[in-house]
Amino acid sequence: MAVTLDPERFSEQAVSEETREFNQRLAELSAAAPSMIDLPPAETRAARTLGGMFGEIVKLDHAQVRTIPGPGGDIPLRIFTPERIDGVHLYIHGGGWVLGTADAQDERLWELATTANVAVVSVEYRLAPEHPYPAGPD
Repeated sequence: MAVTLDPERFSEQAVSEETREFNQRLAELSAAAPSMIDLPPAETRAARTLGGMFGEIVKLDHAQVRTIPGPGGDIPLRIFTPERIDGVHLYIHGGGWVLGTADAQDERLWELATTANVAVVSVEYRLAPEHPYPAGPD
């Protein structure tokens, strides 16, 4: 079966007003924020825990917190278990091995768990520069 893309879906007219407003606000917030290149990673992480341009971090009480042994010590996990489980999704947060945390996406991960009927395991990992590569993926 051939897959084709309709170029009209990518035209300026196809973008909703809501999306335009969101993009404009995101551009304004990004322009006002200090560059991550100019700040030490610890400062960027601290700002993100306060919400910043990404909004408040909501941690759900029903996330199970566990640890497993790893090469550099215990690895913290946050586990979201819906009533019905048809599989498991391993979530490794973004941040280029420098930013992010396993507990910053609880609401999205719980929605994924309950919508897809999968247990979601969000894994914490060691961040650079304190733990240089390959510590994070290890």
